[in-house]
Amino acid sequence: MASASSSAEQPRPVPPDVVAPPDRSGWTATRPLVVGRAAAATAGLVLPAVVAPRLSLAEFGTYKQYFLVTALALAGLQLGLAQSLLYFVPRAEGSQRRIHAGETQQLLLATGVLAASLVLALTPTLALHWHNPTLAELALPLAITAGALIGSAGLELGLTARGEPARAGRAQLISEGGRVALMLMGLGIGGLTGLAWGAAIAGLVRLWASMRLHPPQRPATMASLRARMAHAMPFGVAAMLLQLQLQLHFWLVGALESPDRFALYAAACLQVPVVGLLYGPVAETLQVRMAARPGSEDRPAANARHAALLREAIAQLATVFLPLTAALAAVAPAALAVLYGPRYAAGAQVMRWSVLSVALASLPLDGVLRAHGRTRLLLRITVGRLLCTAPALAAGWRLGGLEGVAAAQVAVEAGARIVQLSYIARLLERPLRAVLPLSSLLGLGSSSALGLALGGLVCARLGGAANDRPTALIAASAGTIAALLPPALLLVKRPRRGRTTSLALTADRPAPAPSAAPRAR
Repeated sequence: MASASSSAEQPRPVPPDVVAPPDRSGWTATRPLVVGRAAAATAGLVLPAVVAPRLSLAEFGTYKQYFLVTALALAGLQLGLAQSLLYFVPRAEGSQRRIHAGETQQLLLATGVLAASLVLALTPTLALHWHNPTLAELALPLAITAGALIGSAGLELGLTARGEPARAGRAQLISEGGRVALMLMGLGIGGLTGLAWGAAIAGLVRLWASMRLHPPQRPATMASLRARMAHAMPFGVAAMLLQLQLQLHFWLVGALESPDRFALYAAACLQVPVVGLLYGPVAETLQVRMAARPGSEDRPAANARHAALLREAIAQLATVFLPLTAALAAVAPAALAVLYGPRYAAGAQVMRWSVLSVALASLPLDGVLRAHGRTRLLLRITVGRLLCTAPALAAGWRLGGLEGVAAAQVAVEAGARIVQLSYIARLLERPLRAVLPLSSLLGLGSSSALGLALGGLVCARLGGAANDRPTALIAASAGTIAALLPPALLLVKRPRRGRTTSLALTADRPAPAPSAAPRAR
């Protein structure tokens, strides 16, 4: 029995250029991507903090609108082609992986050229809508930035799908470092205009790198194009509508308020870098791990494995995101004063509502639906979100002004997550409680709520609404430590129960099957 068991447990050899089977921890597979995206996270936090004091409120509002347009273009106008790499490449074999990546790069390049033309034509209209003529003056660098980002959207995803997460991490590290350097250099030379041209040049360099890493192996055939677009288009349209839904509150505030007020609101709707740092790699790795054994197990076994992978991924993200949400809400005024200056602290209540979306990011549900090929469902859910967002934002504006808009945005997002979660439970033929690590979520939620109260009290006592950055920094630091203390104590105590050494790796795993041999105690 011992020899049979040991032989059965030996890993199978993995040929080169083939994704390894998902028998490693999700964190282990994700770590190279997390390291690479740490650069993007740092840039997302540091760059606005460096830029804001050097620009007026109106100029900072234009800066936010510039990247609002590029984010919408990147999410929607690339038609889901980059994300389709995570579906097609792991299912291909040998050299077909590189062929898939090269064909996708050709399509992304063509799409980027078309998107740049569209952005160039529409930017004057957007500037008129936002009462901001400065944006129209930046139409050319804005179009180049958007087109280059779309053309290079498959840079890291192609490497990840081919089973090269370390190279994907290095590529993103170099890309983000170069982008920040060029943008800051442009800011120093030409102010806001120089910053925009720095972003455009960085995008072109990134596009060149993507073409080098994913060179076309052959011209894309009509058959492969039809198959790729049949999968990618529903997700691409869904991604565009989702990004529009996520940005609609910015567009509403930009249309109703001056650039100064828009800058205040946009800064308060803090884009927390660690969310992108962790959520994207965990969701993408989850999708690849679910797809890595497409034909080697029957449906009940696959559903059980997928449910376990989902619980593990949720617990991984919740371990970070729930305490982080509490800490950010506790120190909101001090955090805004530190990041952007004391004049931005007035948006603290908007920030408290906005950061609730960080807690919702603990649910990487879109990766599960993409792994099962349910891109049409994603499209339907996204259309529903968009249809609900407009009346919700209008009601929020009437009832609570800027704070009401932020609260309505989070409410719509929470409703969409509930719909996705209920469908996934039916898809995996499991009750809802079986796809969630309930005990972990309850423990982290209660300890984070306690941390919120404690951190808010400490921050207020130390002058969280101070008019100078040093005092605000002290208040934010002390409040953050106090807010993180209860969940940190919970996580430290967990391993002593003898069940596991990591909350994230064994989150509510199912019990062994009755036929399995009992473990020695």
